[in-house]
Amino acid sequence: YILSTHDITVVYDPDGFNHITDTTLVYILGAYAEMYWVISEGASWPAVLVCDRLDDGYVSQVEERNISGIDGEYARKIEEMMGQYEREDFPQMEGEDCEPFDRTLIRWRRHEAKEHGEGGEG
Repeated sequence: YILSTHDITVVYDPDGFNHITDTTLVYILGAYAEMYWVISEGASWPAVLVCDRLDDGYVSQVEERNISGIDGEYARKIEEMMGQYEREDFPQMEGEDCEPFDRTLIRWRRHEAKEHGEGGEG
């Protein structure tokens, strides 16, 4: 209700991934690796991602363990996308155990990042 009163449209998985633009906020927690890959393959990468913490070295982890069937090429695409974002830990309530939010990040596109699909790195 709150979002719709501010002209924000909520679109649910899996159809929501077809509507991502460079002004979209994507809220994706507890996602499997394929979901990040689908987002990275889209025509535009979202302006903001609220998502699980993907550990640094994601490519090597995927290649070593073959996580969810995602191979190194796909993992590199996900890392390329994530490299275009600044990030901060999700705000926590002091003294509270807030799983799953303790491994959650807010990521926003850097101003100097080129738009995905406009030549150069996305």
